[in-house]
Amino acid sequence: MWYLNDFSVVKPVWLGHINLLLNAATYSDLADPEFQDNMFSAKQLIEQVEVAYVVFRQCNLKKQPKPLTFFITREDHVAYFEGRYTIGGKVDPADTLSKFFSFQSLKKWYQTLDDICLYVSRPTGAMSGLETITVIRELLLRLARAMFDIYEARGLCIDVPSYFIARPAIADRLR
Repeated sequence: MWYLNDFSVVKPVWLGHINLLLNAATYSDLADPEFQDNMFSAKQLIEQVEVAYVVFRQCNLKKQPKPLTFFITREDHVAYFEGRYTIGGKVDPADTLSKFFSFQSLKKWYQTLDDICLYVSRPTGAMSGLETITVIRELLLRLARAMFDIYEARGLCIDVPSYFIARPAIADRLR
């Protein structure tokens, strides 16, 4: 939550930074090695993926067999155009984290983010594979929104069996 508290300040512009970063990585004419904001955004994106992975693991979220199934209902389509990501008509950041790490492992995400950094810093080349880039963009944007949703809800709601009793971790109780 500390990371999300600090990160929430940049919410209004963060999705634009992700788009700019991926545009610069995919089309070399948009890359500018002198433009330090791209590398700062890349560093922030790596941190966000790392924090999301910690949440994914600590909440014991399961991988999904079809991580690119984004729309179940018509309501999901409508919400998408309103800038919200829903699944089955409800905002579900746990589902988004699950989809994100079901698509590829943390190790693969590191490789992808390293490639983005490389192509942003060297305008001589560009990432290829339009299908993959489109999916990566969508997943990164959805991940950013999920992290903001977790911040706004002051945590992540996950389904547990009825016999579970939720209790904050010892470190949280000592604060």
